[in-house]
Amino acid sequence: MIRVTGILFAILLLTIPAPPGQAQQQDGLSLPSIVVRETLRPETGAVVGQRVALYVDVLFPDEMPMPPRLAPPEIPGAQVFRFESQATTMSERIDGRDHVGQRFEFAVYARRGGELTVPPVTVTVIDRAQNIIGEVHGSAVTLRIDVPEGLDAFKPVVASRRVRMSQMWTPDPATVLKPGLKPGDALKRTIRREASDVPGLALQAPELSAPEGVRIYADPPQIDDSISRGEVTGRRLDQIVYVFEKEGSYTLPAMTQAWFDLSEKVARMETASAVTVNVVAGPAVSAGVNPGVAQERSLSRAQWAMLAALALGLAAVVVIISKYWWRLQASWRKWHSIRLSSEKTIFKELERACLTGDAHVTYRALKTWTMRCEQGGMRPDTSQEPLHGLVSELESALFRPNPTPEAWTAARGGLLADCLRSARRIMLARSVAPLAGSALPLLNPARQIPPGSG
Repeated sequence: MIRVTGILFAILLLTIPAPPGQAQQQDGLSLPSIVVRETLRPETGAVVGQRVALYVDVLFPDEMPMPPRLAPPEIPGAQVFRFESQATTMSERIDGRDHVGQRFEFAVYARRGGELTVPPVTVTVIDRAQNIIGEVHGSAVTLRIDVPEGLDAFKPVVASRRVRMSQMWTPDPATVLKPGLKPGDALKRTIRREASDVPGLALQAPELSAPEGVRIYADPPQIDDSISRGEVTGRRLDQIVYVFEKEGSYTLPAMTQAWFDLSEKVARMETASAVTVNVVAGPAVSAGVNPGVAQERSLSRAQWAMLAALALGLAAVVVIISKYWWRLQASWRKWHSIRLSSEKTIFKELERACLTGDAHVTYRALKTWTMRCEQGGMRPDTSQEPLHGLVSELESALFRPNPTPEAWTAARGGLLADCLRSARRIMLARSVAPLAGSALPLLNPARQIPPGSG
């Protein structure tokens, strides 16, 4: 009886799942033996607005079972981007033992002077079965950030080796200066900026101001970042429309972009120059004609013509509706259903969801739009930064072991909406690109001869 009980007890032990610590030993992996190393480049002499590279090395003894996961660190007083979506594989010999792993690179842009502290990063370790087996942490690193003389650190500062700025007016003010504009006319101002090693989101938003008597409207900025041989080029396009309400002379202000030249170590200023336009009254009435009589006759004839056209139009509408009411109603329901399920409508819902600052609402809207794009044969590219980092941040706030959806804010949602607009433009441009070759069948296809008939 004792022997049978012992056998049953041994079988029971074999059926009990092994605890996480034992699973790690079976994989030959011990969390304390993983090396996590954080370094900053440059180590000294960085200025506000300059790109500082944060390298995070994760090294496993002997072999790496699966690539680890690493979320961008949250650094107070700085923006963090990850432009390279793929980590770099590396190997190193530490304490006489071979280690292999990956290097993750983040771009850190300090937005204030003083001491910048990068907190310990959290690395999620995964085994060969795609199971999370634990977390390891790095060590905090610090860097002194200087504020160069001549720059206002309370405004967004750009530190780069090359910054370009240009503007275009539509119509060209030089062509309308002599005759002048009329009340109700508008001028469109397009400002383009480009900076090396700086993301487009870091470029300063234009100051929207205009003299009294001028209404001003601004479109959302268009951000377009590109990477070539590891160097980031940020681009920002702003479009502003000025509408003149009354006659007069108006000077539309200049716009500037302050930046620090890392090559010459000097503060510089790029300027989109101001322009002065004249707004004049409409043309005078021709001489020899009584203005009151002419205006009365013209208005009377116009009113009769308008009433006649309106009556004919209403009669036609009544006939069409009475004859084709059910068909029109069915067509309208079909059109309305298609419109509600269109990619454009769903993307507008996604933009509104981003601005709510609600992580759950934003994530559901993002998934709905992604699925709609895939149904239409399109796929948005979310691997580019900063879009990839923002999506990872949203997912982390919702699905990490201790979710913190309240950490997702409307400001982060606004950045996500800007990045999604850029990704959508690229996706739509690719979807309408001409296909290689011709999709038309041959006009005179060769007749196929059955084998052996010749």
